[in-house]
Amino acid sequence: MTTTRPSPAIAERPSPGPWTFAGIYTLESAVRALTATVIPIQAYIILGEARLVSIVYLVISIASLTGGFIIPFAIHRFGRGKVYGFGASILVVFPALLATGTLEGQIAGMAGRALASVCTVITFQLYVMDYIAKRDLVRSEPLRFQMGSMIWAFGPALGVFLYERFGALEAMALPAFFGAMVLLNFLRLGLEERTKAKPPGNPLANVRRFLEQPRLRLAWSIAFCRSIWWSMCMVYMPLYLLRSGEPPLAGAIASSLAVGLLFFTPVWGRVAMRFGVRRSLTVCFVLLGLATMAAAVVDNPYLGAALIVLGGLPAGGLDGVGGIPFLRAVRSYERPQMAGIYRTYIDSSDLIGSAIYAILLSFFDIPVVFVAAGCFAFIGVALCRYLPRSL
Repeated sequence: MTTTRPSPAIAERPSPGPWTFAGIYTLESAVRALTATVIPIQAYIILGEARLVSIVYLVISIASLTGGFIIPFAIHRFGRGKVYGFGASILVVFPALLATGTLEGQIAGMAGRALASVCTVITFQLYVMDYIAKRDLVRSEPLRFQMGSMIWAFGPALGVFLYERFGALEAMALPAFFGAMVLLNFLRLGLEERTKAKPPGNPLANVRRFLEQPRLRLAWSIAFCRSIWWSMCMVYMPLYLLRSGEPPLAGAIASSLAVGLLFFTPVWGRVAMRFGVRRSLTVCFVLLGLATMAAAVVDNPYLGAALIVLGGLPAGGLDGVGGIPFLRAVRSYERPQMAGIYRTYIDSSDLIGSAIYAILLSFFDIPVVFVAAGCFAFIGVALCRYLPRSL
C-alpha cells in the first residue's frame, strides 16, 4: 500500500514568525515613510495655507474611516489575501497620482494612501494574531517597530530630498517600487487564514459589540491618544519649520529623526516585560506630554523641533507595546470585525485631530497644535490607570 506524502517544499516550509511579519511591516513602512512628509509639504505648496491642508486631511480621514467599516465585509466576501493584495496594489498606484503635482492628483493620491492603509493594516493584524502566540506579542511587536524604524529614520528626509532635487515624478518612483515589493513578497509568502471567523454582520451591531467590551474600548482610546501625536508630528512639525522660514528638508529631517527613535522599541519591550505594560505605557505618555507641551512654549523653532523629536522616544514605546491591550483582549472568532473597528483609531485621530487643528489654526499659529497633542498625551496617562495591573 502506498501513501501520499507532501512535497518537500510544502512539508519543510517554515511557519511565519516575528521576523517574517517585521519584514512585511518594513516594506510597507518604506512606502509610507518616503511619502509621509512630501504629502503635507506638497499640499501646503499647492494650497498655500496650513488650515486648508488640515481640511483636506479631514475629508480624507472621513473617507478612510468609512472604509474601515467595509473591510470586514470585503474580507468575508473575497478572503483576507485578496483584500491585502488589493491594498498592496494601491501602494504602487498612489505615488503615481501624487507625482502629477496637481490638486486633483494630490487629493486622489492621499485618498489612495489612506485606502491602502485600511486594507493592509487590518489584514496584517489578523495574520499576526493567527501566527503569533499572545505570550510572544511583547517581543514581536517591538521587533517589527524596530525594523520599521530603520526605514523611517531616513525615509521622510530622503523623500523630500528627492522631491526638492529632482521633482515629484522622481521622488514618487522609489515608493512605487517598494509598493511593488510589498505585493510580490506577500504573494511569495502565501499566508493562510488559520482562524475561522463568523460573518461580519451589521456594522452598527459590530460597533455596539465593540463598545460593550470595556477592554476593547480602553485599548482603542489608548491607541487613539498615541496616534494623534504621530499625526501632529508627521504633518505639522514640517509645516512648523517651513512656516518659520526653514527649507522643507529641515522638517523632513526632523520627522525622520523622531520616527527613527522607534529603533529603541525593543528596549521598551524589555521594560514592559520587567515592569508590566501598564506602567510602561503610563511613563511613556507622561514623557510625551511634557516634551510636546514644552515645544509649544519655546521661541526657537529648532529647539521646539528638537523637543518634538525627543518625544519620538516615548512615542516609540507607545507604539511598541501600545497595541498589546487589544491583541490580548480580542476574541478569536471576532477578530476581523473587532480589528476593523479598532483600526479606526488611526482615521479617527486624523479626523478629530484635523478638525481640532483647523479650528485652532483659525485663531492661533502652528505651535497651538503641540498644545493640543500634549493634552491628548496626558489623557492617555489617565486612561492607563484602568488597564489591568496584571497586564
